[in-house]
Amino acid sequence: MLAIDILKPRLHDERPQSRFSSHPPYGEDIKWLMKIAMKLGTSFLQQFCACVQNAVMSPSVLHCIAWDAAQYLYNTNQTPVQANLRSPFLSPIVQKCVQMYIQCIHQQLYQIRTNDYDDFISMVQRAQQAFMMAPGGLQQFSDFIQSLGRLQPSQGELWTRLSRAYLEMLIII
Repeated sequence: MLAIDILKPRLHDERPQSRFSSHPPYGEDIKWLMKIAMKLGTSFLQQFCACVQNAVMSPSVLHCIAWDAAQYLYNTNQTPVQANLRSPFLSPIVQKCVQMYIQCIHQQLYQIRTNDYDDFISMVQRAQQAFMMAPGGLQQFSDFIQSLGRLQPSQGELWTRLSRAYLEMLIII
């Protein structure tokens, strides 16, 4: 937990490119610390999650932590994964994950180039998975996608591709 507290000031000073990276420099260290917390037990995992919630800014790392912790809790106490994601110590991580994906997508959208469209759509798809972990996530995600279309209506090709990907995501659900 001390390692995360030491890491916290540096994470908030990161440039947006590294903050929202799929694989930030500190990602593997955080995941390693999580494995240690899991080996020590549920109470240590709860402490770890409380520290991470205030320190980590990467949506992909938060997403991974929330999902892995929910899986761990399922394996230890047989509570369904969705119920674990709504537990008092994982729910704030899920909410922060969704918020960070929203910030990340907005930032990418304002500096997007044609050759970045595939990466952008992949990010939106990962965000959709994070939204689905939250209560009412499908509706929140749908509203978010609609709001994106109103912000940048001039990028026709991007919205065509995003709409196609969004429809495919809905079919999978």
